[in-house]
Parts: sequence; structure tokens; C-alpha cells
Amino acid sequence: MRSLFFSCILLLSITVKGYSQSIAADTTNKNYIEFGNGGGFTGAVKSHILTQEGNLFQLENQSGATFVKKIKHCKVKHIYRYVIKNNMAACVYNEPGNTYAFITIQLNKQTNKIIWNNSNILTPPTITKLYNKLIKLR
Repeated sequence: MRSLFFSCILLLSITVKGYSQSIAADTTNKNYIEFGNGGGFTGAVKSHILTQEGNLFQLENQSGATFVKKIKHCKVKHIYRYVIKNNMAACVYNEPGNTYAFITIQLNKQTNKIIWNNSNILTPPTITKLYNKLIKLR
């Protein structure tokens, strides 16, 4: 019974380690979109990564990544088309506040980070629309 317990713990450790390694493999020199928010009193950041293959990961401070789920190909394709159509990979917007939201886009080995104040009503609608689409995937 004791060896079964330790075997389960070992298997769980290997599985969790595998998810952390798969996020590195999914994002190295590949297209992905990271989105999230942070700031405030604690400064904590909550974020997710959506790979072009449809893998959604949750990033956690200091502890790596956790696989959340596989997103349907049609939804992922729709989001990436929106990014390309609106030239979001070249969008320059850096207006953080005490609390902020962000989208990081890596497309064709070029990375762009868009940051805005959560409560700023002047944020361009293309940015907030993309962010809302991404948040619904969680």
C-alpha cells in the first residue's frame, strides 16, 4: 500500500513536470498569445498562454505552467486571424496603471507586449475586444 502511494506521488510529479516542459516546447520560437492582468496592492500577475496549436496554459508566479485545456481549432484560428487583421503584433500601446491588463503576442519570432490600465475607457477597442475574446477561453 505504501509503495502504491509513493508510485502515485512519483507519477503525479512526472506529469506536472511534463506540463511545465510542454509549455516551453510550445512557445519556443512558435506563435503564441499570453494574456492576463496584474498590479494592485500585491503586485500579483495572473496570466495564460494560448499556443497556435490550441493549448491553453495557466502561468503561476514562480511555480511554472499548468495545462488548462485544448481549445478548438476554429476558435484559435479566429483569434489569430483577428490579431493579424488588426496588426496587433505591431500595436504600440503602453499605458499601465495601478492595476493593468496585458497581451503579449509572439508572431513569426517577433514579440510585442500591449499593456493598459484596466479602468481606462480610452483603451483602443481592438485591444479590449481581443482581450475579452481571450478571457472567455479560460
